[in-house]
Amino acid sequence: MDRVTLHVLEHSKYEYKVYSYLERGSDEMQYGSPKINLPVGSLMRSKYREYPEYHTSGDNLDFVSSESLAETFDMYLTCFKVIENNHVYENLIYGEPQLGKRGLYHNLSTVENVRSNFKVLDVITYCDGHNDLLEVADILGLPMLEIIPMVKELVKQKILRIKLVIQ
Repeated sequence: MDRVTLHVLEHSKYEYKVYSYLERGSDEMQYGSPKINLPVGSLMRSKYREYPEYHTSGDNLDFVSSESLAETFDMYLTCFKVIENNHVYENLIYGEPQLGKRGLYHNLSTVENVRSNFKVLDVITYCDGHNDLLEVADILGLPMLEIIPMVKELVKQKILRIKLVIQ
């Protein structure tokens, strides 16, 4: 979950800060307590104890805007999409596959088309049966949401297959 959340944050438009477990103070205290040690983190807009109204009668919904709530909801949805699609894929083709006959290769040589062609080939290369899709996205420096439709098409074209479903 930590990898997923960090990946989503890194590819978002938002600034973020990662806190150490040692700066705990909310429910993660109980989840991370001795002999429990569940890997639970918090994704929040404002950290507890970092605003004076925290846990006082001044803590109210006036601090929450509908826009902020929608943005946070979208971040959680993105995390869920990454989790649901993070599997280990395996390349079924030895060597570089013929992408043109499958409609996956741009023949017009523009800078954007060349980049797109290399992205597909890079995804195929790193879907080696060992890396999960989140690792592939991180290696390539791409948001996983950009890779998911590409991988689905590569599976449909029988270039990749799911080797391991991660749940």
